Amino acid sequence: MVLRYKQVEAALAEVMKVKPKARGAFRARLRHLRNIGLPRLPNPGSGRAIDYSRQQALAMLVAIELEKIGQSPMQAASIAQSMVRQSPYGQFEGEDWYLYVSEHEPRYTMGRASLIEQMMKSAPAVLLLINISACVRKLDPALDRALASG
Repeated sequence: MVLRYKQVEAALAEVMKVKPKARGAFRARLRHLRNIGLPRLPNPGSGRAIDYSRQQALAMLVAIELEKIGQSPMQAASIAQSMVRQSPYGQFEGEDWYLYVSEHEPRYTMGRASLIEQMMKSAPAVLLLINISACVRKLDPALDRALASG
């Protein structure tokens, strides 16, 4: 399935509940992520369209979520790129897939709920847990609607 930037932007704006008045600022955030390499895109030359994948849209969504809670754009982009490279697209053996980011460490862990539950027993006072599967469940229908609308 081929996605264009305007479709990815529309889907992300829908999932993030971006109001029309805030759309310019949202575009600027996405442009900044692109400028620092998220997603990694080919350089086809001037005037040529670039295809986006659902995984790239998911990486953008995760990066935006990480930025919302205070991660720097570079850190958010790095974590999101790495997460998409090694993760299943939202599910692993039928279970939800989670991203755990520690408050004090520049690394993250991914896994199923059972792994996350074990980690939370010894977790720091502040941690971030993103249900990647829930992100996919919101993103996929939004991408489908954006594709249908052209």
